[in-house]
Amino acid sequence: MTTAFLGIIGSVATSGNQLSSLVPPGTRSAAVSLTAFALFGAITAGATAILYRRLTTRALPTGAGVLLSWLGVSLWVIVRIAAGGTVVAGHSIVLDATGYFLVVAFGLTWGAAAGGRLLGDALGCEIYDIVQAKQTDETAAIRRAARQPVSVELPETILDRSHSQPIDSSTKRNLEGSTWWFPRGLSRGELESRIRTRLERDHGIDRTEIALSGDREIQTLAVGHEPSGVTAALPPRTVGVAVRNEEVPAATVPDPIERWTVQNDGIEFAGRGTLQAATTDRMTLALPANAVNAATGNRPTEYTTKPAIPDDVNEVLSALRQSAHTISMLSIEEGDPLDGEFVGWLPVWTLVIVRNGTTIPFPADTETLRRGDDIYVLGDESAFYDLASFERERRSRCGA
Repeated sequence: MTTAFLGIIGSVATSGNQLSSLVPPGTRSAAVSLTAFALFGAITAGATAILYRRLTTRALPTGAGVLLSWLGVSLWVIVRIAAGGTVVAGHSIVLDATGYFLVVAFGLTWGAAAGGRLLGDALGCEIYDIVQAKQTDETAAIRRAARQPVSVELPETILDRSHSQPIDSSTKRNLEGSTWWFPRGLSRGELESRIRTRLERDHGIDRTEIALSGDREIQTLAVGHEPSGVTAALPPRTVGVAVRNEEVPAATVPDPIERWTVQNDGIEFAGRGTLQAATTDRMTLALPANAVNAATGNRPTEYTTKPAIPDDVNEVLSALRQSAHTISMLSIEEGDPLDGEFVGWLPVWTLVIVRNGTTIPFPADTETLRRGDDIYVLGDESAFYDLASFERERRSRCGA
């Protein structure tokens, strides 16, 4: 049996040698090269399809695999021509046979790459446990319109927003440095809106300030919480004290309240506060913390919320309430008597000038008022009376 098997192998080898002798050497070399090109195209497209499916969970476009395979064939042809001046079997590159060879080589590589892409995509789905989407043309159009999402990374340090209560420290730590995903192509305003909505919906953060850079990166993020309730937060270094309504029946929010106590030797000033809130039978006064005991004679009976972080705005408002001065806004219109006047000539203090959308805080005395300016001024009753007289005098001069 072994002798018969060896005889069959010998017959096959003999037939192969006879067949090869009938095929010219150039044809054999071309066939080997074409087979190599087909294998190269199939392997290249298949490996690329597997890697693409792993990274994107989507199928590799047909043209990508073919282009990569053609690139390899082109490099081989260039190297052959540079090394020996021929492409296959010593034939000149100007012969028709060389042209036919190149056409067949690129065509065969294209077909092998298309088949290798399909096989590689199927292997990638099987290896990485990815389900291929069976979708209609309409579904595919919707998915293509959505495109790949973009990542937005929150800052490593999230700030506390001014005029708001700070959020829980553990929530802030979880948010710092986290990466969120959003659809590609959102405008700056749409991206800010989505970030605010997600912070409020998922984390209960209802006060947010976001600063985005030109490439949609978050430069600064400040968050806070606005507590619900019938009263606003008390200014720093103050305490809320509850008193009966009949003690100050004519007061309304936010009137300043003075407290006087009767001592053995007369009446003594005990402190000044602000009416913070009122109900049907009692009201809450905001008093300095160091004057509570002197003002009440015992411990306070009620408290309201107090900000954990000092706020300059509350300090300014408190100072204005206790002062006899007030702030008013004036608009400089065409023909206004203040048009062209220096700030330093006004009988009131000019705090801010708003000019063409630009804010000029605490302008110099030599700053000239212009038509279209909005100015915020501070003064007492007599100062505003002098300002009105100044305007009447200027108007009469212009009329004369």
